[in-house]
Amino acid sequence: MKGAVVSDRLMPHGSRLHGPGAWWKVVLLYGLACGVSLWLAGRSGHVATLWFANPVGSVALMLAPTSAWPGLLIGLGLANGLANSAHLTAPSWLVGGGWPAELSFWAPWAFVPGNLVEMVVAAWALRRLRPDARTLTDPWLLSRCLLVGGVLPVVPSSIAGASLLWTAHGGHWGSYMITWLSGSGIGAVVVLPLALAIGLRLSPGLKQAVLNPTAILITVTVLALAALAFSTLPHPFVAVSLLLALSSLAVRFMTIAVITVLAGLLEALVIREGVILLPPNPSWWGDSLFYLSVLESLLPGVLLSAALGGREAVIARLEDSRQRLRALYGDSPLMLHSVDPSGRLLQVSRHWLQKLGYREDEVLGRPLTDFLTPGSARYLQEVALPRSLEQGAARHEPYEVRCRDGSVLEVLVSGVWERDARGLPAYSLSVLEDVTERNRLAERSRLAEHDGLTGLPNRVLLQDRLAQACQRAARTGQPFAVGFIDLDGFKAVNDQHGHEAGDLMLREAARRLKLALREADTVSRFGGDEFVLLLDAPGDVDQLRLTAARLMQALTGTPCEATPADGVPLALPMAASLGLALYGLHGREPRDLLHKADEAMYRAKRSGRNGVAVASGD
Repeated sequence: MKGAVVSDRLMPHGSRLHGPGAWWKVVLLYGLACGVSLWLAGRSGHVATLWFANPVGSVALMLAPTSAWPGLLIGLGLANGLANSAHLTAPSWLVGGGWPAELSFWAPWAFVPGNLVEMVVAAWALRRLRPDARTLTDPWLLSRCLLVGGVLPVVPSSIAGASLLWTAHGGHWGSYMITWLSGSGIGAVVVLPLALAIGLRLSPGLKQAVLNPTAILITVTVLALAALAFSTLPHPFVAVSLLLALSSLAVRFMTIAVITVLAGLLEALVIREGVILLPPNPSWWGDSLFYLSVLESLLPGVLLSAALGGREAVIARLEDSRQRLRALYGDSPLMLHSVDPSGRLLQVSRHWLQKLGYREDEVLGRPLTDFLTPGSARYLQEVALPRSLEQGAARHEPYEVRCRDGSVLEVLVSGVWERDARGLPAYSLSVLEDVTERNRLAERSRLAEHDGLTGLPNRVLLQDRLAQACQRAARTGQPFAVGFIDLDGFKAVNDQHGHEAGDLMLREAARRLKLALREADTVSRFGGDEFVLLLDAPGDVDQLRLTAARLMQALTGTPCEATPADGVPLALPMAASLGLALYGLHGREPRDLLHKADEAMYRAKRSGRNGVAVASGD
């Protein structure tokens, strides 16, 4: 039971043959194919010249659940044996020969085991191949199916069948085998493509393929010309091969498969009627050379049709891709554009046009730089375009795009380069994200939380970070320190040199503090000439004093070099008073820590300025 489940997993997707009703239809069809093959053989008591029946059973077994195989094989075996019996007992005027008196009643059933072996091996092989829609549009895949699922299974069946026939009524074992091998191999190649197409529903229906006017006309023409070739031409098989190849240019695979089956039946008929005689050859294997010509005449049509079907499938996929690409550009709500390696626009989406206010004829063929601000145009030509060509892609490249009305959009461009057959970039596919409003909101948010002069966090952002620091310290037990800095003599600088000099001093103080602090620390402008520091993991009071001394050296160690609007260079002395408060030792609430640090700063001022003081309680 486990083996049956595993085998069923090898079946083609979506393919099943269920129910006794469907199985008996297969058995009847197989029996009919057996009868036709035997009638076309025309010689009672001999192996059929061309055997068209087994591919019907092979495909049926492939599609049926493995659990149904025993019953289906019994039905196929009975149909085969009964067809052989009916053929052997038919009147001589019907089959072209009589029942040899020396044959026993069981002789017709000697054909059955070999045929069953062939169908089981072929069904197993086809399950391993898992034929699907690509099989009929790829001559390589179809050839594999014909070889592995049609020709190779004939080898064990011909050996088994020839052995049983030789045992049943004597004769030449080699002759039996080569005739079985040739006839079954040709029958498999002729019928298997049509059986797969019908069984797997991989092509339009049989009625549609056979009954449309074009198919009828071509079928009748091919068969008529083939019959004429067999009766008049010295090499008719070449003509038949050419006719099937030419007809594959005009009709689809299913029709070619039908025509190939009919052509095979016609060839069997002309062999039966003696229109074409097997060339004399004393060797028991000599007839196989003749049957190779038969096989060669029937094979090119289906293979060429599969190749043409694959070409049509590729063209259809390309057209589908083109339509989807057009829909992507036409209907997408995104801003999309495509440029060539020189930066000229090849295609743009409607949303791109609507967003920027242009018409398509005003855009295509023009350089992308025509629609960028000067700075973005230089960046594209000098940096972004060469880099994307080298790397094959671009990601979040910032540009400023000019609209028709003169306004400017800020966009981020991401894209990839499609390459040609030589591996060179052919065109890019890029998506433009409008970030104008997002950037505007981000700038507003930044200005709301940062000081406009120094760029440092302002009092609003400081209060938030101080509250978070208190919560984190309470949770982890890891303290931090608050430092309050006031620049000494700042009012005198403003009074003596003007507010521009004072602003320069404030910006320089902010720069020095940022450079002196660690990434985890915070420096903010509290207001006027006051700065507040948040120092992460400062250690004990002694370590905090050492840190404070380093900060003061960085801040006040050298004068501030400034050149106000009047052009006169200044060397402004930098001095400051710093007050410190340690979380836990001097308070646990933001308000208390700021108050303690502020008091310590004023104590440092009263002690002579340009110094450091730690809050009381140390």
